[in-house]
Amino acid sequence: MAVPDQEQESRRRELLDRFSAGRLPLLEFMRAVSLLKEECGGFGCSDVLGRAVVASFGRHTEGRDLMACILEIEGFAVSKAERDTPMRDVVDMCRDPDVSVLCLSVQTTYDCPELL
Repeated sequence: MAVPDQEQESRRRELLDRFSAGRLPLLEFMRAVSLLKEECGGFGCSDVLGRAVVASFGRHTEGRDLMACILEIEGFAVSKAERDTPMRDVVDMCRDPDVSVLCLSVQTTYDCPELL
């Protein structure tokens, strides 16, 4: 059974607000978004926002997954690069004219220690 649009939007806002305020731990937030998405049969994507490509350097998939979750709940169509996707393939994904956002998650201690 699909959740009505108004109820879905209210639940999405509540999840984001609770997470942003620090009242909902990361893993609980991601599970709740996943459950809501299943209940709704997916989230609608905004034609205005376009597509977001979300990728990570090396091992930092938790940041990638969090950003994919947040962008999706906000209304972006999200393409998530797998863990070992070469950066040239991520760049190719971004060549799609519908892509308006690239979110690249980096864990500086492992991936870019020279930034420390």
